[in-house]
Amino acid sequence: MPTTTFMLLGGLGNQLFQLAGALAWQARTGRTVVLNTSLLTPPAWRGYTPRTLALTGLAGLPPIRAGGPPAAVLVGLDRLGGGLAVVERTPADDVTSRIVPRTRWVLGYFHDHPTVCAAADVLTPALTARLVLARTHEEEMDRQARAGRTALVAGRYLAVHIRLGDFAGDARTTAHHGLTDPAYYAAAVAELLADTGLSTVVVVSDNPPAAAALLAASGPELPAEVLTRSAADPWADLAVLADAGGVVMSNSSFSWWGAWLAVGARSAPVIAPRPWLAPGVPEPPRLLPAQWRQRQRTLRIPG
Repeated sequence: MPTTTFMLLGGLGNQLFQLAGALAWQARTGRTVVLNTSLLTPPAWRGYTPRTLALTGLAGLPPIRAGGPPAAVLVGLDRLGGGLAVVERTPADDVTSRIVPRTRWVLGYFHDHPTVCAAADVLTPALTARLVLARTHEEEMDRQARAGRTALVAGRYLAVHIRLGDFAGDARTTAHHGLTDPAYYAAAVAELLADTGLSTVVVVSDNPPAAAALLAASGPELPAEVLTRSAADPWADLAVLADAGGVVMSNSSFSWWGAWLAVGARSAPVIAPRPWLAPGVPEPPRLLPAQWRQRQRTLRIPG
C-alpha cells in the first residue's frame, strides 16, 4: 500500500501536532504513514528556523526518514492540484480536509484540536510514558541542586509559560506570532491563583530570568512563591507544564501541549491568549478547546 509522508517542521510542540496529523490520517484510512525530517535541518527554506528531531524517545512512532522533495517543490505540486502533495496555505487552512488517498506528501502544522483528539488513543499513552522519563530527569536535577531548587509536586503549583526567544528576537517571527505584553501573564496568573488557591507559581521559559522579571514588573506583587524552570531537555519543561494545577499559556504550540496534558491529567484550569496570532494573520479556527478560558492580550514592540 502506498505511504503518505508527513514533513516535520519546528520544535517539539509543532512536531507533536504533525505527529497527531499523521496518526489521525492513519487511524481514519488505515494507510501507512511516514515522518520525514528533511526540512528540520539546513538549508532552511524561506527563513525556516533550522531544527532537529524532537520526538526521540516517544514510543510507537511511525517510521522516520530523511531525504525528499524540497518544500518549494511540494508547494508547486500543491498549487497544481490533484492532491499528490498537500501544503498548508495559511494557519486557517484545514489541511486534513484536502488529503486524499493519492496524496504522497503533506506539509503543514496541523494546529487543530479535533485532529489531536482523533489521534489521542495512540498519542496519549505514548506521551504519558515519555513524560515519565522527563520527570526522572527533573527529579535528578532537583537532587543535584537541592539546596537552591524547590522540588515540584504535581498539581500543587500554577505554571505560566512565557515564550520569548525568536518571538522577541526575530522580526519575521514577531510579525507572525506577535509578542505578548507581560500584563496578560500577570493578570492571568492572578486570576488562576485566586480560583485555585495555589501558592506557588512556576515560570517556564526559554529565558527564565527575563520572563520572571517581566512577570514581576507587570502587576501587583503576586501572593505566591515564584520559581523558574527551564531544562536543556524540552520534555522536562513539558512535564512541568503537564503536572501543573493550572496553566497560563503563551501563544505557542509547546504551551498548548503542556495545557492539554494538564487538563487530561487533572482537569487543570487553563487560560490562553486571544488573539493567537498577530493582527492580520488568519487564526487556526479549531485550536483552542471550548473549555479553555481565553483572555485578551495586547502586543508589545520588542526592544
